[in-house]
Amino acid sequence: MIDAASGGAVQQWIVLFTTLATGIGGGSLIKALLDHRRQKRAQTDDVALSLVETLNGRIAKLEQDQVRERALCEAQMAVLRHRLNNALQLFEGLLMVMEAAPEKAAEYVSKIKERRAQQEQAEATEKAAIQAAYLAASNAPPEE
Repeated sequence: MIDAASGGAVQQWIVLFTTLATGIGGGSLIKALLDHRRQKRAQTDDVALSLVETLNGRIAKLEQDQVRERALCEAQMAVLRHRLNNALQLFEGLLMVMEAAPEKAAEYVSKIKERRAQQEQAEATEKAAIQAAYLAASNAPPEE
C-alpha cells in the first residue's frame, strides 16, 4: 500500500521517466519537474487558504454566539437581582411591622403574600420576554 508521502515521490518519478521516455532534452526535464512542483505547491496553498477561510467563518459565528449568550446571562442576572431585591424589601417590611406593631403582623403577612404573588407574576413575564428576545436573536441572520 502506498501512503501519501511515498505517493508524492512516485508521482515525481513518473513525471521524470515520462519526460525521459519521450526524448525531451535536459532543460525540458527540469522545466517539467519544476512545473510539477509548482502545481503541487499551489494545490497545498489552496487547501491551506480554504482551511483558514473555514476557520475564520467558525470563529466569527462563535463570537456572535458569545455576544448573544453574554447578553442573555446579563439579562438573567438582572432578573435575579430584581427578584432578590423584591424579596428583601418584603422581608424587611415584615420585620418592621413585627417590631412596630406585633399584633398587626398577621394582617400584614397576607398583604405581603399577595404582593409577592404579584411580583412572581411580573418576574415570570420578564423571564419570558428575555427568553423570547434570545430566541429571536438566535434565529436572526448573522450580522456581517
